[in-house]
Parts: sequence; structure tokens; C-alpha cells
Amino acid sequence: MADLDNFCHDIVSYANKTSGLQSCLPTSLKHGGETRPWRSLSGMFSSVDASREALVRELKPRKKEHLIARIDVDLLKDIVEFLSVFPPLFDILEYANVPTLQNALPVYYTLYQAWQPDSNDTESLLLLKRHFLQILDAKYWTSLTMLHFTASYLDPSLKHFRFVTDLNDRDGFFRQVREAIISLVKEPYVGDVPQVSAADILTNKSDTSIMTDLPPAKKMKVSPFDWFQSPNQDGVSTANTPASVAVEPLKDRVLKEIRKYETEPSPGVTGFDPLCWWG
Repeated sequence: MADLDNFCHDIVSYANKTSGLQSCLPTSLKHGGETRPWRSLSGMFSSVDASREALVRELKPRKKEHLIARIDVDLLKDIVEFLSVFPPLFDILEYANVPTLQNALPVYYTLYQAWQPDSNDTESLLLLKRHFLQILDAKYWTSLTMLHFTASYLDPSLKHFRFVTDLNDRDGFFRQVREAIISLVKEPYVGDVPQVSAADILTNKSDTSIMTDLPPAKKMKVSPFDWFQSPNQDGVSTANTPASVAVEPLKDRVLKEIRKYETEPSPGVTGFDPLCWWG
């Protein structure tokens, strides 16, 4: 792949320096770059592949046909197919005016699904998929925290976790996210009665956790739910009330709201802004 990268860069550099060449091509050749490298690589390889026949025709009279002749056409097509998943995923992770945290989890599953081996894959494409699936699990999955799971759950367009194809995993995600939300709401009401803290759930250390394969999460310094964690937010003073009495009615109300939220129709819209919905 490194050789192909260099060869394509040489073609693009030559085309940019040669007057009139770019205008003869069906697609303008694009350079790869250090900024957003995967998107850049995808654009460069795709543009060279789309203009390959025209390049053969245009480079021959210029005695530069060796620039395109040394490119492995089959490998180029494999890499173009492999990288095609990146641009649309990067788009939803780079919105400027809407939240993107909730997209991290479905992006993982989209990449995981896209890179599953297929019987029609060439050997080079299979090698790419296997290699990047290992990287996906080793680096991407381990960087996901309960905050990402909760953010996806609180986005009405993603709340059903339909991107999780394993139903057992999906049920496990639902249960742990509900536990995390309930614990975050209960935390200000805890007295002398031992409780499972929100931090324990967010760092996956709770004895009640049913997802032992969830990646460890970093402990949050500031809870995103601070705005509704007022000790008297239910209008009932808890100063002289046992914690067990104060917590249970609140938990019941939270569960009721969770069930109501889960049964509401999903917007199912790409680029949906959950902050506007919740606002």
C-alpha cells in the first residue's frame, strides 16, 4: 500500500504541474494530506481510479505513461472499496453545530460490519479487513466509555441500538445504560446507605454490571447531568428522611420516564440534533 500511495502521489503531483491535464480528466485528481489522512487517501485513490483510462490516454503522448503503468489496478480498486466507508462516517463525526458524541458507538459498529470478510473479496482486500478489524477492536473499542453508550441512548434516532446486531449485546447495553442513568439521578440522595455510585458504573467497576466485556471507562471529573442533580429537584426535602425512603420514589419516576422515552417513535433522521429534541 505504501508503494501505491507514492505512485498515486506522483501522478497527482505531475497532473497539478502540467498545464491542461486536469481539465482532460473526468475527475480532478486530489492529493492526500496530513489533515484527515483517511479521508484524503480515499479521495486521492478514488480520483486516480476514476480517471485511470483517461490518464493512460493523456500520459502517453507526454511520454509519462510509466506513471500509470506501474500502478496495480486490482490493488487500487480493493483499496478504493475498503476506504469508501470512511468519508460518510467522518462527515457525521465532524458536524460543526450539532453534537457528535452519540455517533462514536454506531460508527464502530458500522466499520465492524463493513469490514466483515466476504466470499467475493480478493486476497489483498481480506488482508486489509482482517488487519483493520484488529485495530478497530484494539484501539477504537477500548476508547469507548459508558458516556458514549449513554449519549447514543439519549439520541432518539439511535436509542434502539439497532446497529448492534447481537441481541444479547443489545439487551446488555440497554440494562447498563439504564443503571447508569438511575445511579446518576440517585447519587445526590444517598445518605448512610451504601449505594452503587455513578462513577463505579461509568468506569465499569460495579458488581451489578452485566457487561464484563465493556471497555474500561475513564472516570468523569464533571458529570454531564449536573444541571438536573439538584438535591431537592423533586420538591421533597430529604434532610431528615432515610436514604432508602427518598431514593425509591425517585427511582420509580426515573424508570417511568425511561420507559416512556423508549416507546416514543424514533426520528430516524441522519444528522438529527438530539439537543434540539431534548430542548
